Amino acid sequence: MNELKILKRLHHNHCVASYTDPKYFGIIMAPVAEYDLATFYDIVTSENVALLRSFFGCLANALNFLHEAKIRHRDIKPQNILVNAPNVYLTDFGISLDWENMSRSTTTQDTAKSMLYCAPEVARYEKRNTSADIWSLGCVFLEMFTIIKGKTVEEQRSFFRSRSDNVRFFENISSCKQWMIQTREIEPCSPSDVLMSEIVLEMLQENADDRILASVLANRISRHSEPGSMDSNPLCGDCCAGDTSSISDSGSDRDPLEDFD
Repeated sequence: MNELKILKRLHHNHCVASYTDPKYFGIIMAPVAEYDLATFYDIVTSENVALLRSFFGCLANALNFLHEAKIRHRDIKPQNILVNAPNVYLTDFGISLDWENMSRSTTTQDTAKSMLYCAPEVARYEKRNTSADIWSLGCVFLEMFTIIKGKTVEEQRSFFRSRSDNVRFFENISSCKQWMIQTREIEPCSPSDVLMSEIVLEMLQENADDRILASVLANRISRHSEPGSMDSNPLCGDCCAGDTSSISDSGSDRDPLEDFD
C-alpha cells in the first residue's frame, strides 16, 4: 500500500507510473523492461556503450524529481533500475519514504536496505535524509563508469576486497576514489569521463552534508556538452539533455541543524 501511495504521485519519464479507475489499480510497465541494470552490464559492447553513458543524466533527473516531490527512494541499486532501450526507469518504491506532510525528512527508521549500496549513516543506523539516495546512486554510477571504461564490476569488487576484505562501498570509501582515478585514466578519456569522475566522488562523500544535491547533480549533467562530439551531450538521453528549467534546489531537505539533533 505504501508503494501504491508513492506511485500515485509519480509522473516522470524515468519512473514507473500508475493508474486507477473505479474498480482497479494498475502499475504501468509499458514497455516491459528487457533487463535490470545489473543484467544490462553484461551485454554492454562498443556498439551500445553510448546508451549506458546516457543513463547518467536520465537517472539524475529521475532522482531530482523524487526529491522535489518529497520522496526518498531508500533502496537504489542496479536491480531496481530497469532498462528497455533506449529508456531507463527507477522502480521498486516499496520502502520509499514520503515526507510531504512531515516537518523534516530525516529519520532513523530501519529499512530493508541493500547493504552493498547503502550510505554509511544508513549502515550505522544513524539519522539520514535525501543524501543517502545520492550515495546509493553514486555507487551505481561508479559501476556504470567502470563498465563504460571497459572494466567489469567483479574487477572493481576484487579491487575493494584486496584493500578491505569486503565489497561494500561504505567500507571502501578511499578505495572508491582510488578505483575512480585509476579507471578514469584508461584511454580514451573524454570530457564527459572527467566530469562524471568528479561528480561520482562528490556523491560518495562519507559526510552526508558534503554530498552533492540531486538538483545540482541533475543540472551539471544536463548542461554538459562535448565539443566535437556528434552527440552534444553524451551523458543524457534526448529526453533529459539541456532542459534544466524545472530543476531547482527547493526539493532538498538538507538542513544541517535538523539532521542530527
